[in-house]
Amino acid sequence: MAIPQMGVFLSNFATSALREDACGGARAAVTRGDDCFVQPSGVGDGDHVVRNFDRMAGYDGATGIGERRIDEAILAVEVMEQRGIPISSSMIHCLLKVCAAKKDLEAVKRVHSLMVRSGLDSSAVLVDHLIRLFASCGGLLEANQVFCKVAKPSVHTWSAIISANASLGQSERALELYHKMRQSSVKRNKYVYSSILKACTKMTDLPSGKLIHGQIIESGLNSDMVLGNALVDMYAKCGNLEET
Repeated sequence: MAIPQMGVFLSNFATSALREDACGGARAAVTRGDDCFVQPSGVGDGDHVVRNFDRMAGYDGATGIGERRIDEAILAVEVMEQRGIPISSSMIHCLLKVCAAKKDLEAVKRVHSLMVRSGLDSSAVLVDHLIRLFASCGGLLEANQVFCKVAKPSVHTWSAIISANASLGQSERALELYHKMRQSSVKRNKYVYSSILKACTKMTDLPSGKLIHGQIIESGLNSDMVLGNALVDMYAKCGNLEET
């Protein structure tokens, strides 16, 4: 989407957030009916703008956030970016939360582009959130692409990408990623085990399920109730009821 050079027309939803700028990040210049022409000015911290979007979205609840509002939230930050206002990780985090409410894949792609241009695509917390969000929107290809660019995935990153593939019908890929994680120095947690057991269950892959069961015992997590239920489900659906 092209960003106007001198400003942008936004509805009252957007301008009510922008008017609360106390740092000179943006100001309302001309009002025309229900819309307001917003002219960014100065260079400062624009976090309050996105926080206001986040708060207002919270008032409406997840079902009350319209597509136009999501678009305006992202557009407001794109305007600030164009005018030289630094984009922070908290701003991106709030935008991702707004996108999550509607599971808007195209909107998430725009926020991802903002992250890349702002140099925030290396933030571990944001990347983990982004992978999960892409997956929740059905964007498994995008989730895998984001993961492939992570130099040193954390346990949370591994968990996010394994869960994404297991949940979206790519169980073999999930198992492949799990084995790669085993070769790394990252310690697996119950969320990783839970996701990979789901993949084994979908594939009715009893040998892999038994192998992972043994690893769960070695890790000391065999008393975890969630994993216990996942193991019972896996063995039952693989036709090995005596193990349940």
